[in-house]
Amino acid sequence: VLQVVCQAGKEPSLPVGGKIEDVACDADPAQSYALYLPSTYTATKRWPIIYFFDPGGRGRRPLELYKDIAEKYGFVLAGSNNSRNFSADESKSVNAIWQDTHQRLVLDGHLTYASGFSGGARVAGVMALSCLQCQIAGVIAHGAGYPTNWGEAKDKLLYFFAVGDQDFNWSEVMMVRRQRQQKGLPYRVRVFSGPHQWAPAAVMEDAVEWLVLRAMRSGDRPLDTAFIDQMLSKM
Repeated sequence: VLQVVCQAGKEPSLPVGGKIEDVACDADPAQSYALYLPSTYTATKRWPIIYFFDPGGRGRRPLELYKDIAEKYGFVLAGSNNSRNFSADESKSVNAIWQDTHQRLVLDGHLTYASGFSGGARVAGVMALSCLQCQIAGVIAHGAGYPTNWGEAKDKLLYFFAVGDQDFNWSEVMMVRRQRQQKGLPYRVRVFSGPHQWAPAAVMEDAVEWLVLRAMRSGDRPLDTAFIDQMLSKM
């Protein structure tokens, strides 16, 4: 189980809204992450956030791909620069990015999501499964299914899978799809044209829209009838 310990101290500085910036964690400068704040970010309201995990520790990569979506829908994005495949202490990277973003930012505890590509998708799943304090509401997995230690405890977790039609993990994602369908669990699967990779921005936007709709349904976001009508028309 990932245990997150928040430490009191001086209030860390904020990066400029509308730009991707690398941030060194205040409690552990060896840990860092790329951060994107919407240009409208203000500390007078709570913001949804998506944590990203790239298998090569390239925290900027998903933010570069999806920052326009974050700007459009008002999401904070944070991508770990330390989490990577075969790293010795994955929990340390998850703890560091969680702790530092919560020291710097005003975040909505009901609208917290994790996303990753390939091995990073499994880290996102582990974060949702093991970090009790994180209260992850949903996972967006690119090019992979569940983490290896997946169990029944988080079956009601929202799960969006994005996978290329040439991805070597395609069959794994389809197997998870059947499992969730048979159990009546909430999920979406989008197959796009391409190999093993981060999903195109259009697919990620579908994921964000689905999570926004589900949050409205649960009461964690206020109803937006114009948005709902737009999504109905799109479908």
